[in-house]
Amino acid sequence: MSAACWEEPWGLPGGFAKRVLVTGGAGFIASHMIVSLVEDYPNYMIINLDKLDYCASLKNLETISNKQNYKFIQIFHSYVPLSLPMLMFMALTFW
Repeated sequence: MSAACWEEPWGLPGGFAKRVLVTGGAGFIASHMIVSLVEDYPNYMIINLDKLDYCASLKNLETISNKQNYKFIQIFHSYVPLSLPMLMFMALTFW
């Protein structure tokens, strides 16, 4: 199986130059930064990890929701899967 068609956990396609994890990415500032990252760096996988609490909204992310290099993961507790940090090159935290 070639690396280009290998599927990573959570349905993330392989073959991206870098992976960027943004926690709290559905907030106002972070959501606008994510849109810029997705549009400016199509060879980076941008992963948005958010619990969608009172100040979060996915409305600002609608324009990129179907992009190949964007993935939203909703968490329901403060639990983050142990294998998630191994997928990341860089993490941006907005919590």
